[in-house]
Amino acid sequence: MLFIVAIFVSVSACLAQPFPPDSVWTFAFDDGGDEYFYDAVEVEDGYLLCGEAREWNALAGHGIIVKLDRSGHLLWERPYPHTHPERFPEILKRADNDYLLGCELLSSNGESHRLRVYELDDWGNVNVTFWHELGQMDPYPVRMGTMNMPGTINFTTSYSLELFEGERMCVLEISDSVGNSQLRYFNTGGLNDNAGHVLLDSATFESVLFGTTRANITSDTDGLLVYQGDVHAAHGDVGDDGYLAAAYDAVRGRVVATGFTTTNGSARDLWIQSTVLRNPDSVNWSHHFGGLSNESGAAILNADDDGYIIAGNFSSEDIEFEQSDFWLLKVDEDGDSVWSVLAGRDEADRCEGMIQTENGFLLFGASQSFAVPGWDGCAMYLGYVPDLAVSPASLNFGPVQVGDSAVRTVNLVNTGSNVLTVSSFTATDVYHARFSEPATVEIGDTLRVEVVFAPQSGGSIVDTLRIQSDAITGEKILRCLGAGTGVSAEDGTVPREFALHPPYPNPFNATTTMRYDLARESDVRLELFDVSGRLTRVLVAGTQSVGSHTATLDLHDVSSGIYFAALRAGSDHAVQKLLLVK
Repeated sequence: MLFIVAIFVSVSACLAQPFPPDSVWTFAFDDGGDEYFYDAVEVEDGYLLCGEAREWNALAGHGIIVKLDRSGHLLWERPYPHTHPERFPEILKRADNDYLLGCELLSSNGESHRLRVYELDDWGNVNVTFWHELGQMDPYPVRMGTMNMPGTINFTTSYSLELFEGERMCVLEISDSVGNSQLRYFNTGGLNDNAGHVLLDSATFESVLFGTTRANITSDTDGLLVYQGDVHAAHGDVGDDGYLAAAYDAVRGRVVATGFTTTNGSARDLWIQSTVLRNPDSVNWSHHFGGLSNESGAAILNADDDGYIIAGNFSSEDIEFEQSDFWLLKVDEDGDSVWSVLAGRDEADRCEGMIQTENGFLLFGASQSFAVPGWDGCAMYLGYVPDLAVSPASLNFGPVQVGDSAVRTVNLVNTGSNVLTVSSFTATDVYHARFSEPATVEIGDTLRVEVVFAPQSGGSIVDTLRIQSDAITGEKILRCLGAGTGVSAEDGTVPREFALHPPYPNPFNATTTMRYDLARESDVRLELFDVSGRLTRVLVAGTQSVGSHTATLDLHDVSSGIYFAALRAGSDHAVQKLLLVK
């Protein structure tokens, strides 16, 4: 048995904070093959995670449950090698030390064809089948969606059932403790496997269902919302789009869904969209965020203070799953990004969902970073440790003329339960802090320190400041990025040759700066093209003198992706590649 655990520190900070949590510990579970965690629930002394274990490269396996303490240590594991393959996609807390465990019965090719719900005690013992089996007698594909426990007797679950080839029926089932149930069917086209529901009213069992739909088996998918009374709406653009999770915001009267949307013809971005409650055609706002390949949102929660917390996946390579990370991000009530955290290692780490705890978030899924070969079940805890949070984590000064200086402010936030003392900043040749003596930071307060960039030569300059304090993690590192520029013959910085320098920063979010050198006066044209070769915008057009020049790119209004900046100056020309990540 292999598991990997980082040191855990007890926490007591409030989640209503404008800065992101830190990675506290990571747990990886290896049962000798491929393992996956699909759901989790917090218990009094730790966490229960459920999922599936398979032989390497097999398509079906058996259900597993593991229990972790609050420090991420394995307390026990329970494999369930029944005579038929199965997976556990859902776990639900019903009462003290009592849980309901969703189960999908599998065929040898990994397709789910029947559903069960087991009773489960605190030690992982499966007592009885709580719910009569669902699905067809024949092995038609059926997938479990979401389970809810609105009361002590009744509970609801959703699932999608394939009735005809390429077409699925979405079903909401309301059951009592003895297995009596009511079924509500919603047929809105070819619904995909990721159908789920969010409970709106525990008294009337009013729910909104979410998932994906398509007009026919060959068409693109759209994100789907369905209310009782068959009020439904599909949303999407060219390419596949879909909802993988949704949250009910009672304060603002909206349902906010997350999933994926197709961009640039093939790549997918994480998608967040807000619609008016019970009026899914009315969209409040819609945003997407992404990198180079395939991003998606897997779970969403209402934030304690404002906005929404989304867990999902981020790919930093242009090959799907080659290198991906767990992704936790917060957006405000208008869907604009507040902060973002990536957690993972060099290989693929795939997030299936999250739960919120008192002081952080438990994300879970599978990882190849900790498995050789194959996949290991993985859980990562991101929490607010009693520490000094540095916000932002890096300072970007942009281009500054040699001999001049620029000033930025860094915020040092006390996120713990003790008064902290910041003792020193270590300066570099070109970066230094306006900080001369120790300063105390009260609980929850912020110490603002100005950092000065004074370049002594041209070119990009990347360095770090080291912040010393009595916080539990000790030294903090602040990355500083800037570029020195020269503009005249008098100071000896006249360029000797034509050059288009790499953009700074790159990758970038919305804005970056291009610097180029002209050895002679020229007619200059600087243009931006997308990966298809289409002209996106003209940045510079006209005659410019000898010297170093800069052009700022503001790409707030275009999608994430790869772009190319092409510079022509007389007979000289050059191209630089840019990566826009929102």
